[in-house]
Amino acid sequence: MVHCHWKLNSVFGCLFFLVFILFFRISAAYEMPKFPVHEKTEVRETEHFRIIYQKPLAEAVPLIAEYCEEAYGILTRVFDWKPLEKTTVLIQDGFDTHNGWATPISHNTMSIYIAGPAPGTAIFQDGNYIRRTIFHEMTHLLSTDIRIGYSRYLSSVFGKVAPADIVSAGLFLFTSSPVMLAPRWYLEGLSIWSETEFCPPGRGRSTYADMVFRCAVRDDNLLPYSRWYMETPYWPYGEGAYLYGMKFFQHLYESSSAKNSVGEATQNLAGSFLFNVDSATKETTGKYAWETAEEMLAKETIDQKAKLDHLNNFILTENKRLTTPDISAYHPVFAGGRIFFLGMEPEKRESLYAYDLKKKETEKIAGTRSNSVFGSMTASGDGRYVYYTLLEVQRNENVYAEIRKFDTKDNTDTLVADSGRYTSIDISPDGKKIAAVSQRQGKSHLLLLDLDKNGEVIGEKILGVKPLFTILSTPRFSRDGSKIAFTEMREDGYSLKVFHLETAVEQNIYQSKKQILTPDWHPLKNLLVFSSDMNGVYNLFSIKAEENSRPVSLTHVTGGLFFPAVSNQTKNIAAIGYDSKGPYLTVIPYPAISIDVSVLPHIGPSWQNGKIKRFLKGSMNESREEAETEIENSVTEPEKYNSFTEIQPDFWSPFLEADSYGLKTGIGAFFSDPAGYQNLRLSGGYATEHGSMIGSAHYVYRGIYPHIHLYAVADQENYSDLLIDQNTGQRFDYSEDVYLAGTAVEFPYIKMERQISLKLGYEYTKREFIEENALAYRSPRLSLSPTEEDEGGVWARISYFDGTAFKSSSSIEDGRYVSIAADISDEALGGGFNRKRFTSEWREYISMPWFKNHVFLISGFYGLGDGDRVAQGYFGLGGGQGSSYSQSDAFGISRNQSLRGYSENYQTGERIVKTMAAYRFPVFNFFKGYGNRFPSYLRQISCELFYEGGRTWDESGNGDNLGWINAVGTEANFSMTLLRYLSFAPGLGVVYDPDKIVEEDDEESKLNIYISIKGWISF
Repeated sequence: MVHCHWKLNSVFGCLFFLVFILFFRISAAYEMPKFPVHEKTEVRETEHFRIIYQKPLAEAVPLIAEYCEEAYGILTRVFDWKPLEKTTVLIQDGFDTHNGWATPISHNTMSIYIAGPAPGTAIFQDGNYIRRTIFHEMTHLLSTDIRIGYSRYLSSVFGKVAPADIVSAGLFLFTSSPVMLAPRWYLEGLSIWSETEFCPPGRGRSTYADMVFRCAVRDDNLLPYSRWYMETPYWPYGEGAYLYGMKFFQHLYESSSAKNSVGEATQNLAGSFLFNVDSATKETTGKYAWETAEEMLAKETIDQKAKLDHLNNFILTENKRLTTPDISAYHPVFAGGRIFFLGMEPEKRESLYAYDLKKKETEKIAGTRSNSVFGSMTASGDGRYVYYTLLEVQRNENVYAEIRKFDTKDNTDTLVADSGRYTSIDISPDGKKIAAVSQRQGKSHLLLLDLDKNGEVIGEKILGVKPLFTILSTPRFSRDGSKIAFTEMREDGYSLKVFHLETAVEQNIYQSKKQILTPDWHPLKNLLVFSSDMNGVYNLFSIKAEENSRPVSLTHVTGGLFFPAVSNQTKNIAAIGYDSKGPYLTVIPYPAISIDVSVLPHIGPSWQNGKIKRFLKGSMNESREEAETEIENSVTEPEKYNSFTEIQPDFWSPFLEADSYGLKTGIGAFFSDPAGYQNLRLSGGYATEHGSMIGSAHYVYRGIYPHIHLYAVADQENYSDLLIDQNTGQRFDYSEDVYLAGTAVEFPYIKMERQISLKLGYEYTKREFIEENALAYRSPRLSLSPTEEDEGGVWARISYFDGTAFKSSSSIEDGRYVSIAADISDEALGGGFNRKRFTSEWREYISMPWFKNHVFLISGFYGLGDGDRVAQGYFGLGGGQGSSYSQSDAFGISRNQSLRGYSENYQTGERIVKTMAAYRFPVFNFFKGYGNRFPSYLRQISCELFYEGGRTWDESGNGDNLGWINAVGTEANFSMTLLRYLSFAPGLGVVYDPDKIVEEDDEESKLNIYISIKGWISF
């Protein structure tokens, strides 16, 4: 946070405001490379792609390369743009569910996580999920890389600039394609249109997406145009940007007379000035984007009402919502008179929940964690234990599944297995084995796990391995434990299968082009109950567990039903229903009468085909044939990936920083390798105050553990009111040129909800007086004189953080930060100092139960020093954090602790203590986006009531002899996102400092108004 007191002149006030709007960054304890470091890495090339992959994935590379070249051939024709450089494709197996990303900054890069999607998610569909994701991400890459006119010229000079300060942020806007600066719903909708059109079905034709809109129309809950933003805290939350953007492009495509309306609109946007989505769509269709959006919503309402009328012609199955709209429920199981399920609340951590069938109450299981839809759950036969899967970070970078066990009697939660990557599980009736599915290296494995007497995994047996990109899911033991039912998804459709354990025979029960999801066994009959979209709606069906059986429907709903769990005792089915508020828990009596599937009303998503096919004519088949030929004839042989030879220039940019002492400006250049193992930052420039030359070099290697930092900095440091005339009490600012160099190593320990980091290193510092500044100190009798002694020392810091910031938070909630640090300077380590410093810091964030997002923060800081005293050393109390050119390169202990309302170094000493208590809460929520010419998203107005206090002292307890000083006040912040990328929270605060010494002719006062610029979260 930066305090800008009114006494600053207006020029510096404006500079502060601009710099910290555009430059504010939340520093993370740990920055991961783009690619895992634990396995051998290879690289292969095609005509347009450079593919970097983990060596165990080599089998998948030729096929993925073919899909990439196919997508390139088709999409470059659609968007009339060919990248000016080869695209890097990172293929990795570091995530136990499917995902991908793409960016044109600073080089065209696309990453594909090879594991398959989870059942019940929006991307779980038939077809080839890898090919579909490649088209999706390639659309992102090509569209956001289109640079025409000013963006092409400036990027040819500077490179594609990433924002780092006010100047580079400005260059980022002008070297990036205007398409990249479009709203997120535009970019995601464009990519979903592409995957739907070229890799059907895609989300445009998916039953899941149709269900989302059908329920929204049924419940009169469609999101208006102003809420199509990733930040929207309304169901379907961030997915709303994807689905509503998809519908926007579907309508634009189907309502326009142009054969290539989507490609033309994107080209028009790329050729426009910044943030001009409205003009681009108007040039293409004659209508502004908001008009197209309103038309789409109106048409969707008409279409879905017609489907609802058709569905309502048949008797509907009652499925009451048993959980509140705040809880999104998944994967129910019966256990001891309760239904356990994995759940998600938007303003709380995901965890286990239990619904009591007698009390009709829902309980959140404290101390447990879940991943809701990406998880899996099963219960022991006696209901004592609930086993579930949880995605967790392994080796600091891979997100793999582990198995945990919750004891429903003792309410204890323990780890069962943290290896094996078991994404879907079921425990046998005797409690001695677990059936599991694991996705490894792009292949699905059906496994049988042995448990010891404590219920922990001690071994596994492979029952079957499926080919690349085939997904197995939801294994379920029969009630006698002799068989395992499971589903299989292939490119050509779905199968419901049963594996017979005694004979090791895999039996095919039913095949369909429609989805077959999450089977469960009936307790008394040889029947399987599963969810499917056979009539265009997710309903529950049953089928005899015999070869070539025919299913019958058990339900007919207008929303959807998923994850059936059949009770052993009550003959009820627990399931997950769906409405416009999201997924909920419901219980349905097992019906005595079954319904033939042909009797049900059938509906389907609408998607008009043809225009883009006519526009491309034969080029789609031609692109596929070219891709096959390219892979056969010109793909290179595998080579070992070497990040040292792969390092390349990213971009260069002028930089500008400002504080109350003046400006620091110069030029910086950035280098990295495609995998993100190595980063090099070089810069040099000039400080206007005293005319010092400044510069830095910072090299990071993340290709091993620990991570290695090498750095050198030349900077000017300014100390406000550091020196005191003993005769008059007059204070003097002090400035010096500082040259430092050092090395640091970083040992991270990262989990999904906590981070631990140990950093240690050596640093050598050389100080030089600035001559014109030093002249002012010759006459006064100073209490302590500054020194030019060099300093060499070692330092170490360990920090822990487990806080969470939720969608509607104005603060971190539900967590803590703890840090302990030390540095030791000694003549034996270089320089002329012998001293030690130790610090400890603790912050506790406590959620207040009475209102949502109300947080109480308490924190404390203590530091002590010993040894040679120098003016620049030990600790200062007061002022704000300020800005420092070398801040990102300084690894040691921070000298100054801020205290609002007081000037920097208001107290100095060898010892320091500071405490803080703050109550943070939202005042007014907006959660709306406005406009496309200057896109903005307004979050909320939040408020903070705070107390801060502290003191410094020396060994004898005197120091500045000011004792404890206090500050109380309030601050209001308005959190928002401007220009799509710039999230910040400007604020206005009032602080009263009862202990401040104010002279009659002093500009200072005990009551101050200040400006604060924060990230959208108040840390």
